[in-house]
Amino acid sequence: MCLIHFFIGMAVWLHPIRLYAQTPLGRREQVVIGFILPLTGEKSEIGKALKDLASTLEGHLNRRSRYFNYSFVFKDGKCGEGKKAQDAAGGLIRIFHAKFIITFCDEETSQAAHAARNRRIVIMSVGALFPIKTLGTYVFRISPSLEAGIKELMSKMVQNGVKRLGIMYDGAPANSRINYLIRSVLRRKASEIIPTPELKDLHKELLTRVKEKKLDGMFLNCKDYASCAYMMGNIAALRLPIMLFSHNPVFGTDKFHSLFAKYRPYYIAYLSYPKITFSSPDFISFIDAFSKERKLNPSLR
Repeated sequence: MCLIHFFIGMAVWLHPIRLYAQTPLGRREQVVIGFILPLTGEKSEIGKALKDLASTLEGHLNRRSRYFNYSFVFKDGKCGEGKKAQDAAGGLIRIFHAKFIITFCDEETSQAAHAARNRRIVIMSVGALFPIKTLGTYVFRISPSLEAGIKELMSKMVQNGVKRLGIMYDGAPANSRINYLIRSVLRRKASEIIPTPELKDLHKELLTRVKEKKLDGMFLNCKDYASCAYMMGNIAALRLPIMLFSHNPVFGTDKFHSLFAKYRPYYIAYLSYPKITFSSPDFISFIDAFSKERKLNPSLR
């Protein structure tokens, strides 16, 4: 996932928090906003980037609030590994009396919702891709619906005449749910290929599966750039006559554009995020503050 989506998310949940700040109490009341992010583990790079972003936002909120003093508390949710996120949410609620909790991963969101049940604490997720309807009235997400995206990709598959779809799966636990989603949308069995370090002869396996199953399309179910590039490289090296699909927006990055130049004539249909508009002066000032404070210039494409 790209950082631009997080900027969209932060801008969206900034609005209800700003509304909360307009209630006059005659004094600056302390409001704690908790963050449960993957600060260690596979997705720690994303979690740390979000933490930097939120730290700038903390000062941004306090400079504009007349009645409240905002304090951000960060906890490591490890994308829900074990009960890490549930314990983190419990601590934020009992010890810090958090009014809002911001999460990233689906697992962090569901565990936080469980810990906050019946407490009327608003939970907002900037990265949950799966449905949250069963998690409670006070749980929201601002990320695109993966189910709707998969259905759109499968529609493109049909339009392009693909009849037999294979799935290359990198073994990431969260991606197993994507496999299930693809199969449920197709309503028929799709062939699944699992490339792992233990599978030494992936070239041979790919050739065998494509020929035996008569595959004319392949879904790349990969978690990050390295995994996606590994899959793409193996397919391109064999010059397999198949169309490619993926849910991962990493395929829209400049890094992958240069890789595609090498692998022509392959085309891949992937999910992308909505474009940012510059209509909000408050959002623009926040981005400016972030750029100056962190010495970074976020790409707002």
